[in-house]
Amino acid sequence: MKHTLKRLFSAFLVSCLLLTMFPLSVFASSTNGSSIIEVLSRASKTGFYYNFDGDTSFDGSRIVSGTEQDISRLKASTQGTVIVRYRSTASTNQVLFAAGSSTEKDKYGAVMVNNVSGMKMQRIDFPGGMVANLRGTTTGSGWHTFVYSVDASDLTNTQAKSVTSFDGSTTTQFPNFASWFNYNAEVNDIQFLNIGGTSGALANSSNNSNFVGDISFVAFLPEFMSQQEAAAISGAEWPIGNPLVFSKHDLNIQSDDDAVQLSDDVLETLNSADNITILVKYKNTTNGPGSLLSVSDTSKNDAHFHLYQSGNRVGFEFRNVLIGFTQLNEK
Repeated sequence: MKHTLKRLFSAFLVSCLLLTMFPLSVFASSTNGSSIIEVLSRASKTGFYYNFDGDTSFDGSRIVSGTEQDISRLKASTQGTVIVRYRSTASTNQVLFAAGSSTEKDKYGAVMVNNVSGMKMQRIDFPGGMVANLRGTTTGSGWHTFVYSVDASDLTNTQAKSVTSFDGSTTTQFPNFASWFNYNAEVNDIQFLNIGGTSGALANSSNNSNFVGDISFVAFLPEFMSQQEAAAISGAEWPIGNPLVFSKHDLNIQSDDDAVQLSDDVLETLNSADNITILVKYKNTTNGPGSLLSVSDTSKNDAHFHLYQSGNRVGFEFRNVLIGFTQLNEK
């Protein structure tokens, strides 16, 4: 099997690889035929999707910056949806996600959690007056999913152009705004895209601090959601903890030595699984075939499962019977 992997080797930039065992409820479609997994998949293709499962902790000093591609996609959007799943462990007004040209008024947009004692509400801070702690959103210390969706394709018409949903809620407190990153030239000149905090105080939330707690994911897709769609997403079950078997981010695979061999514990979990889901985001830097993931039984000749790419295609294969996995390599 080792020789097979070498023959199939290619150079990759792997942004994210996840092995998960999701409950069926995660894959059940919402009313418009888009499950949360499908929505996040579209976000990774047309917007951005930062999945931190496996490394969710933010301690107030950790700030994740978006890529130039992410900034470009956000700048080009005239409508969009931001989805954040988190749990806060600090009693402060914290930044979950922010982007803009600066932290001055009307030059940024931010999704926050105002966990100050006596508040404990979801907060949004966007240009054009969309600055509010949202009633009916009790944040506390548990896991929450928040959706903020805006149609700003016509900035002269703001009626029913904003949708918010918190943990499945079906009412938007301030629907008559079109506050997005195309609101003015200043906010659209995006110089930063941050998750977990900012380098300066936000003008409309001057007591803000960086986030302390856990962030499961932050996603943006250039689509506007209805109230029903947003509620289906924010209310969807999301597997935290045990369902995640393995995750790896930001791999640069240039040789066989860069391959990652997983632990015996992961192999044992895979052996006992009735089903798994593999999520991979990658960029191939050569034209030849390349292995993304392989699972083999080294006690048998040529017995393996293989997920690979070749040119502009992705494929997989099973060979012989996979029993007693003893080796799993990521390529």
